[in-house]
Order: sequence, then C-alpha cells, then structure tokens
Amino acid sequence: MATTSSTPQPVSTEKAVEEQRTPISLGRESGGILVLLIFIAALILTTNDFLTLTNLDNLVRQVAVFAILSVGELFVILTAGIDLSVGSILGLSGGVTALLLAHGTSIPLTILAGLGVGLGVGLINGLLVSRLKLPPFIATLGMLGIARGLVLLLTSASTIAPLPDAFNAIANGTLLGLPSLFWILIIVALVAAFVLGRTIFGRYVYAVGSNAESARLSGVPVNAVLLAVYSISGLLAGFAGILTTSRLPGTSYRPLPVRSSGVPVCPGQKAVLSVPFWAH
Repeated sequence: MATTSSTPQPVSTEKAVEEQRTPISLGRESGGILVLLIFIAALILTTNDFLTLTNLDNLVRQVAVFAILSVGELFVILTAGIDLSVGSILGLSGGVTALLLAHGTSIPLTILAGLGVGLGVGLINGLLVSRLKLPPFIATLGMLGIARGLVLLLTSASTIAPLPDAFNAIANGTLLGLPSLFWILIIVALVAAFVLGRTIFGRYVYAVGSNAESARLSGVPVNAVLLAVYSISGLLAGFAGILTTSRLPGTSYRPLPVRSSGVPVCPGQKAVLSVPFWAH
C-alpha cells in the first residue's frame, strides 16, 4: 500500500508580529470612546452652536495642549509609574517663558528656555525615581509642590502682559484651514507612536512596565529608561506650557490641576493615538 506523507506547512507569524508592533490598540478604550461619541451626538442634536467653526476651533485649541501633556504622561504610565507634577511643570515653564519675553528675550531663546525648564524638572523626577528609588507618587507629588511654589514666587501670581504678537501667533495661527495646535498635536502623537512602536527604546519602555526586574535581568537598562521617560514627560509638559502661554497671553500663570487618570492605559498597553480622546 502506498502511503503519502505531507509536510506540515509552517505557520506564518507575520500577523502576530505586526499586531505586536502596532502602536495603537483601542480594545479597552472602545467603550469610553463610544460614550464620548454619544455625548457628541447629543450635543449636535440639542444645540446649534456645537458644530460651528468657532466652537470646533476653540475645542481643538483647548484639547491639543492637554493631549500633548497626556502623551508625555503616557510614557511614564507605560513603565508602571506616574507623574503628578506635569500640571505644575506646565505652569512653571509657561511662567518662565512669559517672564523672559516680557524682559525682551528673543522668541527662539525663550522657547529653548521653556523647554529646558520642563526637561530639567523631568530629569530631577527621573533621578529621584531611578537612582534614589523613591516611589513615583511621592517623588512627583513633592515636585508638584516645589514647581507650584516656584511659579508663584517668580510671577508673584500676577498677570504678565503684553507678549509679542509673533509669539502669540504660534498657538493662535492656522495652517491649511486648521488650528496650528492641531498639527503640532498630530506631529507629537505620531513621533511618540513611532518611538514606542518602532524603536528599541519603545520595547524597553514596555518591558520595564511589564516587569522591571525581569527586564533588568534581560539586559534592559531600567534606570536609564526610567530617567528617559520622566525627562520626556517633563519636556512635553514644558512644551505644553509654552503653547499655553502663546494661546492665552495676558493671564496669570498658576499651575494647572491636571488629572493623571486622563490616560486609561495599563503598563505595556499600546494606546498612543487614543490619547487625544482622553485629554481633558
């Protein structure tokens, strides 16, 4: 009797690899997004002002700043940490930016200074967490109070105005008919998605968030990753402070109370591009 043997075909893992590398997952957030869409539909049906260009433009400008802030917070949350100081960093960076502009400093140098403030504070947070092994909640809560006190001390809780029109145009301008803040948010979100989904550093971030000790035993520089993510969070908070100063000139620069729960992700979960849905 003749017998035939069949060689089992190798199962392709390309789909699994692609799913693993995709920097977006809306599975757990789909319920919340559905509720958001229901609210939007209700507003459309109950008011004639919601879909006006003026209102939509204002919504985009308001959400964009908090979404940029949330992208930085996402990096920290993915490592099973938390950064409670981002609102105070935003206020401190915005206050320093406004003070420098009011004293005649050039716009490029002022922007660099604002970014430097955010990066510096984030770097300190990272050192406290990675080197001194302080719990992220305690370290960033202390920094929240320090940054809040500094911005009130520097500005005397007073209004700083006027600011140059060229600086105000950064956040209040338009490009291709859409607010410039919208395009800035898109760029920030895409860069973050690329970093987390397509780079070795992104793999390290997820590894630390899943199990820091296993990641360390596997050769992942855990301390360097923690230092980097808190620095990124501070940098983006500083950037958000600059944009807030540009968007709302002539206001007092008090730290913003930002809810850290605005990004509903667990360590290791990929949800970069869903962040704008939860920024508030």
